[in-house]
Amino acid sequence: MHLGARAVPAFILAAAFLLASSSLGYGTTASARQVRAAAVAAAPAAAGVPAGKPGFDLGRLDRTCPACRDFYQFATGGWQKTHPIPPEYPSWNAFAVLQERNVAVLHGLLDRAADTSAPADGNQRRLGTYYRSCMAEDAIEAAGTRPLEAELGKLSAVADVPGLVAEIAHLAQGVAPGTPFDFASSQDPHNSAATIADIGQDGLSLPERDYYVDASPHAKALRDEFTAHVARTFALLGDDAATAKTEAAAVVGLETKLAVASFTNVQLATSKRRRTLSPSHLWKCSRRIYSGRPSHKR
Repeated sequence: MHLGARAVPAFILAAAFLLASSSLGYGTTASARQVRAAAVAAAPAAAGVPAGKPGFDLGRLDRTCPACRDFYQFATGGWQKTHPIPPEYPSWNAFAVLQERNVAVLHGLLDRAADTSAPADGNQRRLGTYYRSCMAEDAIEAAGTRPLEAELGKLSAVADVPGLVAEIAHLAQGVAPGTPFDFASSQDPHNSAATIADIGQDGLSLPERDYYVDASPHAKALRDEFTAHVARTFALLGDDAATAKTEAAAVVGLETKLAVASFTNVQLATSKRRRTLSPSHLWKCSRRIYSGRPSHKR
């Protein structure tokens, strides 16, 4: 059966609508920056809601592709052709468009609240004052790295495993993201009446482990760019170029070791969570974070 440009049954269009609206979204922009700019320009001054046209645009379909041969291409090919992934994003979909529009609307609301010439009630004035303090770039630049010095000093003082466990527990309490292990409370998948402490792998700056272990030229190029980015970050902290390069290599090397020891995405999806998977010192670390037992009845 050929479902091409002429006859498209209603059930095919319905499925295509669901796929296109959930996967590729209602946006009509090829750039996240353009989404924000358009949303700010279109947002009413009071409500701050960007105008939008509901409905399904048949132009998002690719009717040159038979639906039974490649349904995804059929349902989304038109949208993909006119909406390339913005260069600052790894992917682009309905949720990204929605997020960008929400950010743009919130940005407009904050800008208006921060306008000292505009009348404002008590809460709006407080919001504007807080936002202006966060956007005080001159003061932020003048402070430099001083606000980080206390935390960087604690990191430099780590000399053994107990000290490392204590520092991980400290950082995991909202001080900094990206600690080697993620701690959270979640429902026990084997006992819905219990909420348990959940330890998960973390500590990778790149999206997942394959970015570190993939031997393809593309993956290697990404790692090289990441290493250069880390080196630039150390340079911004005041290190000279040679030192920053050495430190960046050490960071990427450590993250690579974590990646090698990490589960693959398939393993994460199929493995059972067991207490025996985590060394005892990690459970001690989790107890420091929660200051209580690793599990409890609701």
